[in-house]
Amino acid sequence: MGHLFQGRYKAILIEKDSHLLEVACYIVLNPVRAKLAESPEEWKWSSFR
Repeated sequence: MGHLFQGRYKAILIEKDSHLLEVACYIVLNPVRAKLAESPEEWKWSSFR
């Protein structure tokens, strides 16, 4: 297990729709890639429906 907060908060500007889609997919799939959930729907704190 790691720390709850690792490093400083990072904000980035999203100017293109394609980049927004890429970032949204990264956020939704992160718990699945970390093997914390089988699918985005199963992640307790996800708004993915």
